[in-house]
Amino acid sequence: FFVGPCESSIFIRNCSSSKLVAACRQFRTRDCTDIEVLLHCASQPSIESSQRLRFGCFRYFYFSLEQQFEQAKLPVFNNRWSEVYSFTPNRGPEYELLAPEAMDPTAMLKPLHEVSDMCSADEADIWKTAC
Repeated sequence: FFVGPCESSIFIRNCSSSKLVAACRQFRTRDCTDIEVLLHCASQPSIESSQRLRFGCFRYFYFSLEQQFEQAKLPVFNNRWSEVYSFTPNRGPEYELLAPEAMDPTAMLKPLHEVSDMCSADEADIWKTAC
């Protein structure tokens, strides 16, 4: 999943085996397992009752990204992705921080034309020819 810059919070609950790229003001998880996140977050990411989460730095650029950060009132140079706070004390390591070489943004998201199960056959054909 990809969530472009948003002014509000992202809250993921009861999710497993997923990958996410997001830029937001606040990021929270609860009851999640095996989630990989490339994140830009203006506050500390918070986790609760979750296991095997992996956090990396949001490393994307595309046309209009700068304007989207401005519209969402997100500070570009205040990214607290690595300052994870756990609400579940004494549970052992619930998360890990990805090394820079492991943060390959192209491995996180498939090209649009490969995501045919999320769109109609006509839409998939349009993306195949456009990409």
